[in-house]
Amino acid sequence: MRNSAIESPRQAQARGIIGWSLLSLLLATPWLFIKSDAAVEMFLKLDEGRIKGESQSKDHQDEIDILAGNWGLAQSGTTHFGNNSSYGEPSFQDLTLVKYTDLATPELIRTAITGEHMSDARLIFVTSGLKQDLPILSMYMQDVIVTKHEMGLSGGEDKPTEKVSLNFAEFTFKTFSYEEGSPTDEPFASWNIPQNTEGSGETGSNAIPTISFISNYSIVEDSSRTISFTVSDNETPNGSLALLRSTSNPFVVPLSGISFGGSGGNRTVIITPAPNASGSASIAITVRDSEGATSSRTFTVSVSATNDAPSIATLADQVMNQDEVLELPIAIADIDTAIESVTLTATSSNTSLITNAGITISGTGATRQMSLAPLADASGSSIISLTANDGSADSTPVTFNLTVNAITNTGPSDIQLTGPGGIPLQVDENSATHILVGSLSVTDPDDDNNATYTLVDSAGGRFQIGGTNQSQLLVGEGTLLDYETDSSHSITVQATDSAENSFQKVFSIVVNNVNEAPVITTTEEASFTFAPEVSTPLFGLVVNDPDLPAAAISVTFTVAEGSLSIDETGPLSGSVTHNNSSAVSVTAIPSTINAVVDGGGLLYSTVGTPLGTHQLTILANDLGNTGPGGELTDTINLNLEVQGTPFQQWQQDWFPEELDDENVIGPLADPDGDTVPNLIEYAVGTSPTDATSGLGFAQYVEYDLEGTLYPAVKFQRISPSRDPLLSITGELATDNLNWGTNPEDTLIADDYPIGEDGSRREVIIRSSLPISATDRQMLRLRFSFLVPQ
Repeated sequence: MRNSAIESPRQAQARGIIGWSLLSLLLATPWLFIKSDAAVEMFLKLDEGRIKGESQSKDHQDEIDILAGNWGLAQSGTTHFGNNSSYGEPSFQDLTLVKYTDLATPELIRTAITGEHMSDARLIFVTSGLKQDLPILSMYMQDVIVTKHEMGLSGGEDKPTEKVSLNFAEFTFKTFSYEEGSPTDEPFASWNIPQNTEGSGETGSNAIPTISFISNYSIVEDSSRTISFTVSDNETPNGSLALLRSTSNPFVVPLSGISFGGSGGNRTVIITPAPNASGSASIAITVRDSEGATSSRTFTVSVSATNDAPSIATLADQVMNQDEVLELPIAIADIDTAIESVTLTATSSNTSLITNAGITISGTGATRQMSLAPLADASGSSIISLTANDGSADSTPVTFNLTVNAITNTGPSDIQLTGPGGIPLQVDENSATHILVGSLSVTDPDDDNNATYTLVDSAGGRFQIGGTNQSQLLVGEGTLLDYETDSSHSITVQATDSAENSFQKVFSIVVNNVNEAPVITTTEEASFTFAPEVSTPLFGLVVNDPDLPAAAISVTFTVAEGSLSIDETGPLSGSVTHNNSSAVSVTAIPSTINAVVDGGGLLYSTVGTPLGTHQLTILANDLGNTGPGGELTDTINLNLEVQGTPFQQWQQDWFPEELDDENVIGPLADPDGDTVPNLIEYAVGTSPTDATSGLGFAQYVEYDLEGTLYPAVKFQRISPSRDPLLSITGELATDNLNWGTNPEDTLIADDYPIGEDGSRREVIIRSSLPISATDRQMLRLRFSFLVPQ
């Protein structure tokens, strides 16, 4: 419920005060701690880990195990004298710790004697009663000395114990809370003792990342399984957490069979067992944060076996003369069945040439022998089909064509290939499909003019038979004709006469070199997003010329906004023109240009460049140096995105002519003189150039919650989704000095979108105390703005 009634005198007395300064006071009380055998462990890390302990905890290796300790502080102020109450400077005890004598003991004694200052110390409390160890409390100290060392030498303990006292200049005391193992809040207190001021808040610790529980899974052989899980970390963004994997049995699940997907905190792992493998493997998934801290989950994948069908090696088409017997070896395999148990069957598609009974198979091993005996005096062709069976499954049939030639026809004895290129035959690289290479003819005393030509070997599809009467050799896939890869190719032509007699001959085709255009590409490392007012390397640009030998080409880089420069002090010395301009040209061998670009030598400067998208044009010209055919070029256009923060974009929109004047555009500047700085004008949506628009951007209201009135502030702000860098919080005080920073002092009573695009919100922040609870309450707003590095 919202209430914005007209302000009464009483309301004026309780009116909140709006501001953006900060005053904080830190008070604490003595505390002690004793190590419990149940669920809490304590560890001490000294001087950035220089002083080693004997902890074997995987997350606190070589730190010092702590048994007990105490620490406290006192406030000399009083409240016994009514209006004369006061507060004084707090006094702080040394931190006293109890530990077993260990590797750290000699160094602690030496440090206590010399008074040597240690850079820091961190005391952390860890709970070990959950599925994973989680920190619950930490105390981080800076500028530390050992002020006292005492050792207990009674003989009743397993190990001697000792008491160590630490004195420090600054500390940060921090607690952790969790829901189902995930962090929810981390309140802290920090104080600089010599300066008697708020501390830096430095914690000197890195919380370990977390990974959700993963159950065991069963997978059928030759299949895969996608498993979902979650990861999180207090410091590292979820999307930046790295995942590692390991397998206890790479023969069942290899590392290559473990791949990750998903994004942010929601991740997946895809388990793909090795082909035809069965059994089990323990899979460990480890999440690692940016500081190197890790957590792991291990689960078992069980792969159940299934029967794999046997296989038969392919067979080439066969040719034989009539009234002969053809013997062929047949290679078979079966992964999971004894090869002796595999049987072979064969059938004929033309039983008038060869019957099924005329095909016999012998042998029991991996190589069987097949005997083909056509009918007497028969000629022609038949498709022979072979199938293997392991008792449960049939193989994929393997077929080949059997040709039986009549012995009355002598068949072709030679093949001729002649063409416009002469002998040897020639063809240009990258020739178009169906270009004529040569004409075919045959020498056959029985049938000179009726041969059928086929390519037994087409050089990988580079050539084909076609043209007049299907008697010409033509280019097939011309893009495969590459002089730089192969300067010649062999083909095998087969001529078959009307009696199915065949003859084969091998020909060599020479590939001629022609000039080919250069090629500009980008790699996966290419990034075309840039910050304003800086010079940034342009990575991921590759210029190549497919022609050999390598020769110099010209490459021109042109930008619509900004300027470009390339390193001309090394291998490109003397090869660059118009450097440090919007159009830079370089003439060199492609590999030299690529090496300089890959090394960060090509820079894009956004100084004075407006935010937005600007075009980069790259033109490569081979100058005709790399083969016949004249100059050839390639051009590519890329979009360069110059991005600023939302506040920077706001500055450019409002002050396009004063972008270099912080007194006008700066977050604390007040160009219209209405005492409302730019940052707040930006946050609440008022005009920085209108002295009247910023006044009254916030209103005092009394917020009615179930009949109880609370002092509150109502204002409009830019939506957090539009600018996550901006933070607006409320602070409460009941007198002029004690402004509190406790987040629970003020509450968001209302927060809802306004406008059609949802870019702005109306917010009401109220006190946690009713108006009736105190004589006076003051509210103020604090505007915070993070500047990305």
